[in-house]
Amino acid sequence: MLDHLLEGFSQLSVPHNCVVSFLIVDNDQAESARETVERWQPRIPSLHYVVEPRSGIPVARNRGLDEARAAGAEVLCFIDDDEYPDSHWLEELVATWRTGEADLVGGPVRVAAAQQGASGWQQLINTSLASRARRKEKAAAEDAARNRCRTIVTNNFLCSLNFVTE
Repeated sequence: MLDHLLEGFSQLSVPHNCVVSFLIVDNDQAESARETVERWQPRIPSLHYVVEPRSGIPVARNRGLDEARAAGAEVLCFIDDDEYPDSHWLEELVATWRTGEADLVGGPVRVAAAQQGASGWQQLINTSLASRARRKEKAAAEDAARNRCRTIVTNNFLCSLNFVTE
């Protein structure tokens, strides 16, 4: 999973006037992600790695927040290791944030096609999940067009660090 995410990072379009750093917070004392990150660092020079030994998603997210603040970052994006960003993912989040209308911006999560050789049940479940994701994305777009708030999940968002530290 992490390899796939890092492949996506290596193909991201960087928004204008942005300095982008990537941080992998390994939430495993055994440092299970270290080798993968080190393998990708020559292709992604701005890729950094830290270990958060305390278990739990909120603890890992808070460690990412602490690291971003310590680095003097203005904004922070989160994406989970089982996600894969479109090459324009970061550009779209930053462009929306730069409108000044929101301190917290979320992106859609789209379900990938079922893997080759998936069973009939797996394909059915995949189709159902993809359909549900499309409905949620459409509803979110409609709400945004009407200036209505939506729930933003923590596996795909950008936030202003001032917003989360004030």
